Amino acid sequence: ATNYKMKFEYDGTDNLVLFTDTQWDQAASAWVNKERSRYTYTANNEVASHEKEMWDAASGRWKYVRRTEYTYTGSEVATSTEYYYSQGWQPDVKHLFAYNNNLNKDIETIQAWNPTTQTFINSKQILYGYNHLAMPLSITGYTWDGGTATWVHTNGDEQYRYYYEAVF
Repeated sequence: ATNYKMKFEYDGTDNLVLFTDTQWDQAASAWVNKERSRYTYTANNEVASHEKEMWDAASGRWKYVRRTEYTYTGSEVATSTEYYYSQGWQPDVKHLFAYNNNLNKDIETIQAWNPTTQTFINSKQILYGYNHLAMPLSITGYTWDGGTATWVHTNGDEQYRYYYEAVF
C-alpha cells in the first residue's frame, strides 16, 4: 500500500524491539502516527513482553493500550498475562498453556482478573486433540462452573473438528 509506512527497529541480536505504523494523511499532506509495539526479550531471546501504544492526535502523544508478559517452560510459552492501561497497568486476562510430548499445545486455560479477590480465576479452557502425525483433530472449548468447580461444555462453547484425506 502506498498510504502506509512501517518502521522496524532491532537490537544487537536482531530481535525486533520497536514497530511503528504510520499512515498518510491526505488533508495534512503528512505521515501521521497510528500505532506502535515495543518488545523486550529474555536472556534466551524469547519475547518477555509486548506493549501496544496508539497515537493520540489530540494530545500529540503515544498512549498505552495493552501489555502482555510471557513466561516459559523450556522453549514453550507457559503463561501470557495481559494488562490494559488505566492510570497504570491493570491486570486483565491470563493464559496458561500445557503441551504434550510432541510439544503441541494440549490445553489452554484462560483466567480473568477478579478485582475483588485480586486474583485470576478460571473462565475458559480449550482442549486440543491431534492425530499420530501431530495434525489437529479437534479444538474444544469449555466454561468454568464455579458452583461445581469443574469445566463444562455450555451453550456458546465451540468445537472444531478436522478431517484429512490423502489426495494423489
